[in-house]
Amino acid sequence: MGKWAVSRHGLLEAKVAAGETAPSKAEPLLVVANVCLTPFLLVLHSLRIYCWPCLQIYVGRALCAMLCLVCSCPFWMYKDARFGADDASLGEYEGKGAGKGAVVWKRGSKLGKAGAKMKLFSGKIEPSDIGQGALGDCWLLSAIASLSEFDGAVQRCFANADLSARGKYVVRLFDPASKRWVGIKLDDRIPCDKATGRPCFTKPNGSELWVMLLEKAFAKLCGSYAALEGGHALWALRVMTGDEVLKYSLDKGTWRGLDLKPTPTPDNKRACKFFGNGNDLASDEFFDLLKRYSKQKCVLGAGTTGKDETIADGRGDAQAGGIVPGHAYTVLDVREVGGHKLLCLRNPWGSFEWGGDWSDKSEMWAKHKLVKMAIRPDTDGGDDGIFWMAWGDFLRFFDTVDVCVRETGLDDLRLDVMEDKGAAGPCLGCVWGCIKFWLCCCGCYKLWCARKSSKTFAVNDVKKAKAVPESDAMER
Repeated sequence: MGKWAVSRHGLLEAKVAAGETAPSKAEPLLVVANVCLTPFLLVLHSLRIYCWPCLQIYVGRALCAMLCLVCSCPFWMYKDARFGADDASLGEYEGKGAGKGAVVWKRGSKLGKAGAKMKLFSGKIEPSDIGQGALGDCWLLSAIASLSEFDGAVQRCFANADLSARGKYVVRLFDPASKRWVGIKLDDRIPCDKATGRPCFTKPNGSELWVMLLEKAFAKLCGSYAALEGGHALWALRVMTGDEVLKYSLDKGTWRGLDLKPTPTPDNKRACKFFGNGNDLASDEFFDLLKRYSKQKCVLGAGTTGKDETIADGRGDAQAGGIVPGHAYTVLDVREVGGHKLLCLRNPWGSFEWGGDWSDKSEMWAKHKLVKMAIRPDTDGGDDGIFWMAWGDFLRFFDTVDVCVRETGLDDLRLDVMEDKGAAGPCLGCVWGCIKFWLCCCGCYKLWCARKSSKTFAVNDVKKAKAVPESDAMER
């Protein structure tokens, strides 16, 4: 056991000293030991992930129901004293002086359209759940939308599994400066336009609260809603996941690798700088790297050149073929088919798509039917913000790419409370979760195929592939 250590989820792993690399092959005795441990670990984790949270929810609901009978509900609703429903929490955001109406704060549970009941999560978390409001925080919403592509990633930020009867929530965020997790306590009071009664900032496209609460957690972390205007999506991904992040910047045809370094100040808690890490790649090499990142389910984002003026000037007509300047996009897929290098991107607005080659209405799909058969693009989805474009066009409009190398494993699994199913939801979610965990082997896969976050992930493979042709040429 002196050579082994226990991993976060219970499996044994070989100890690796500082400066050494992990062994390429597992020791036979280590494999046998882990095989023997696996059944016991799976039982413990299934109870921890599904059964225990389900029991907690029912006990909590029963206690809340009894307390409501004893005292009047308005008196025991939670109010956050450190981030109150006042102008200090709003700050001086850009849209505030653009003719916007007065602001009133409303409980999140009262924001349902036409009397619809609000929920923390409703069905599957999707990027379409997010709608930007009168705040220039597309960098944050783009990061949230990127993360929502992965099951369980957003839920990991919430200590709550369902709607809180008291309106009290805890959001777990990572502090890059101190390198530790912090719990952000919130109430569910949301700033709304007095005239319309709708949220001033992030707007849910359904009856879910999680988007507005996550934005409010960032606002509290940074000091106010106004402090969220303008920022780096990469910083938001680091804060939500705690995982390693990288930025690549296009400079004279070369993609320069950059590391994020937090430099917080009292006035700007999310201030950061970027420093070169030596991982500079040519255009073709960088495309190969993007393919590897995409295949391994890393979070990818891309930024366009220029400055986004949509808050002051409105979205206006689509310019530059539908690409918004100074805007953050999500990279959904990277493919190379038949010599065509293509990327699939999404605008976090849910509209405003690229209109050039390989867009939804492009003739390129008809000309290259084999490519269309391999990719199967949804060209009939209308203006949903999702589009394909060629690598050459990407290089014309985009000059930065953000990468978050997600740590994967059992933490990706979460109890789906199924709030749409009413009182039976937690029980149904527990049963369905256990079925996937055991019968679909999700538990075994997540336990054995977990991946740690690493800045050098995939980069070294691309560099090795680059070196092979050079050595072959020397031999010849």
